[in-house]
Amino acid sequence: MEHRLGSRHVADADVYLRTWGSTVSARGRLRDLSVSGAFISTLLPCRPLLHVTVQIVPEGRPRRSGPMLEGQIVRVTEDGIGIEWAELQPELVAQLVLIQHADARIRANM
Repeated sequence: MEHRLGSRHVADADVYLRTWGSTVSARGRLRDLSVSGAFISTLLPCRPLLHVTVQIVPEGRPRRSGPMLEGQIVRVTEDGIGIEWAELQPELVAQLVLIQHADARIRANM
């Protein structure tokens, strides 16, 4: 059953993940997102219903300068995890989609 709000957008960005109340952390790759959640490719050892902090790592900038989002793991696959954001993120989605389209145009003109 689909619980996503809004459209899913393809994404490609590095992220840093940390589970709440734990020292478990890992890197990952944001693969798609919507205003209500995202799918992240990662090897983070986890299980559904864990709370997680996701920090998006802006390309060419320090990790700590990226936005941090709170969410809950709602799906675990061998490829990664599905996350539902604690709060809807329409501004983040709009910003990342614009960045992805601009990067694609730059690569196409090279």
